Amino acid sequence: MRSKLVPLVVLLAASAALTADRAMAVTPQDRCDAFRMTASGKRILGKLRCHARAKLHGTAVDPDCLDRAEKRYVLHLAQGGSDCLDPDAIITEGADADDQMSAVVESVTGTAAVIPDLSGTWHTHTLLRVDPSGGFSLECQYYPPGQCPRGDLLAIVDCVTEVVQSGTSMTQTSQCTSAPDSPVKLGTFPQAATGTVNVSTGEWRLSGTVQPPGFPSYAYASEGVYAADGESLTGFSTAGFSGGQSLWLATTTGQRAD
Repeated sequence: MRSKLVPLVVLLAASAALTADRAMAVTPQDRCDAFRMTASGKRILGKLRCHARAKLHGTAVDPDCLDRAEKRYVLHLAQGGSDCLDPDAIITEGADADDQMSAVVESVTGTAAVIPDLSGTWHTHTLLRVDPSGGFSLECQYYPPGQCPRGDLLAIVDCVTEVVQSGTSMTQTSQCTSAPDSPVKLGTFPQAATGTVNVSTGEWRLSGTVQPPGFPSYAYASEGVYAADGESLTGFSTAGFSGGQSLWLATTTGQRAD
């Protein structure tokens, strides 16, 4: 009996050692990749719950519910470490998750348009907050009590935007200016973007260029969602004015003005 147990014990010990070695071999990028997967899943599930709740109550989808799902996606990514804080990846993967979520909604409910035509004048308000310890910082309302990092407000930009929607295509031309209480003054500058909008769920994505006075021309990307009534929007944008490099993540809200 003893001779049979010894090989078993050795085998179990070797297995445990191999498992430990594998755990120790996890890199920061491995950890980030895992959080990217779960963050996208949480975002999809969170927004599907918003749509399901609206169906159960016979109401329009709550824009605050969709906004919370987007913010929780970003906060979950932050738990994956600094490797997960690339603004371009956050925007792209967030929009990709929304595409998958929208496909489920359309498969279940059909593809009839529910978002009113978005063409017209919009006012947007963009906040760029940075965490002094690194990365981004959102408004404290999105964090669990006592967990909001000390964030420094870097810039506030207000824009008057003309939106032209044609089916799922969208163009935007804006005149933007630094808000009076913006710590960094960017002056007044034009902004232009093109993109798409899902007419069933209101999910949108844009890419464009901007050139504040004294800065190089900067390419940016944005994604978010329009409310079901077509009167408001929320979203994120890449931000940063260093040779076109995306340095930060900005939050944007908007209201129809006409």
